[in-house]
Amino acid sequence: MNRKIMIMFLIVLISLTSFCKWIETTGEITGVEQIEEGYYGYSVTYDIDKIHAFYNFEGELIEGPITSMIFTDSPPIDNQKIKLKYDSEEPAFFEFIDDIKWQN
Repeated sequence: MNRKIMIMFLIVLISLTSFCKWIETTGEITGVEQIEEGYYGYSVTYDIDKIHAFYNFEGELIEGPITSMIFTDSPPIDNQKIKLKYDSEEPAFFEFIDDIKWQN
């Protein structure tokens, strides 16, 4: 990626994250499965406060829970609870607070 584009992307990302209010909650990692050799998928599900409900692209009101699919090269431990925070303006955007526990 062009260095100027990368720097611009980082500036935009930093500015967006500095203005949002993060809400802490507990999520759950479920549905861990191997997609192919060395490639795994799993879901992260978490509730949002009703005040942060939003409309999806189809115009449906989403009040929670939110479920996101994640793909990685290592399988996490299934059914683990994990602390995370979501963006109050865009509740589908989240970051893990705790470290994910991985299978050995």
